Amino acid sequence: MKLTQEQQKRLQDELAYIHKAQQQMINEMENYKDGLFDFQLNDSIDAAMLSDFMKLATRKKELEEILEYANIIRPAGNKSIQIGSSFDVDFGDGIEHFTLVETLDGITQYQDTISVNCEFGKSVLAKTEQDSFAYQTPSGKVEGVITKVYSIKTKRRAK
Repeated sequence: MKLTQEQQKRLQDELAYIHKAQQQMINEMENYKDGLFDFQLNDSIDAAMLSDFMKLATRKKELEEILEYANIIRPAGNKSIQIGSSFDVDFGDGIEHFTLVETLDGITQYQDTISVNCEFGKSVLAKTEQDSFAYQTPSGKVEGVITKVYSIKTKRRAK
C-alpha cells in the first residue's frame, strides 16, 4: 500500500485518538468498578462498553499494520527509489547494489536487478536514503536500510 505523507499523518493522528479514547474508557470502567458512581452498571452497559472498546482495538490494529507496511510517497524533489533507480542497501552484513525495474522480462543479468512486483521491490519503492524497510519471505522477515539512491539518468532529446 502506498500513502502520501499527509495520509500517513492522518492515520497516525487517528491512531493517537484511538489510544486516548481507549484509555478514557479504561478509566471509566475502573471508576465504575471502584464505586465512584452511585449507580450500578448493568450487563447491557458493560457489554456496550466492551463492544466499543473491541471495535477501537480492531481499528487500532488495522492502522498499526497499515503504517508498518505502507510505502510512504515523498514529494518530488528528493531522491526516492522509482522504477529505473539504482540504490545501495545495507542488510546488516555489508552494502549491496540494486536496480529496480518494472519487469524482469528480457533481462539476462538478474544478479543486482529486482522487479517492483516482488516483495523486496515493493518494500523499497519510494524510499529515500536512510529509510528502513522490511518484507516477509518464506524463511522469515528481511530488514535493511537504504544507504544511497542514485539519480535516474534520462536521455535528452535533440532540439
